[in-house]
Amino acid sequence: MPSLLEHAAETHSWFKPEYVLADRGYDSVRCHREVLRRGAQPIIPIRNMVKKNQDGLWEGIYTYDGIPTCLGKLPMEYVRTDPRLGHLYRCPGEGCHLQGRKGVVYCRDTFWLDHSKMDDPRRFPAISRQSQEWKDLYDRRQSIERVFKSLKESRRLNSHCVRGLRRIALHNSMSMMSFQATVLLRTRSGVRPGETMRWQVRKVA
Repeated sequence: MPSLLEHAAETHSWFKPEYVLADRGYDSVRCHREVLRRGAQPIIPIRNMVKKNQDGLWEGIYTYDGIPTCLGKLPMEYVRTDPRLGHLYRCPGEGCHLQGRKGVVYCRDTFWLDHSKMDDPRRFPAISRQSQEWKDLYDRRQSIERVFKSLKESRRLNSHCVRGLRRIALHNSMSMMSFQATVLLRTRSGVRPGETMRWQVRKVA
């Protein structure tokens, strides 16, 4: 990913993404830091690569994907994000064994996680993975995945008939150009996105 972002920035002056979407295979500290260095937010699912202690928590507080736990060791629920305070979490709706014991509430009911003060942007992103915003952004990956599927199936990117990197690159470029020409033609002919063009995207870089 770092090399791809570098090449895209050098090749296209307009390439200044606000978000970078990728699947779990690109989950690494290096990728997250490179995306942040370019002023964008990484939208990447996390892999479980954390060494756990006996209770299964990282640093005894957080789950492997950065969710704080209550005093009863249950993952807390994401509520909202405040630009100044960070992410707000609360105890699970069903509670835990420490809540309301003999009329005394021992378990903490809310917790503010200030992601800006954490030194691991991979585990503690600015956009919480539990938020609807993150989920909506990640769902946009489906658009480009449909483009890939179409290119592979209808433009023979799954079965090259040429050899050599330069010829393969030319094949890919011609396939993308013809795909974009088809999108442009259907748009100008009045085909509306959401119907027969629901598998296409407005712009493919």
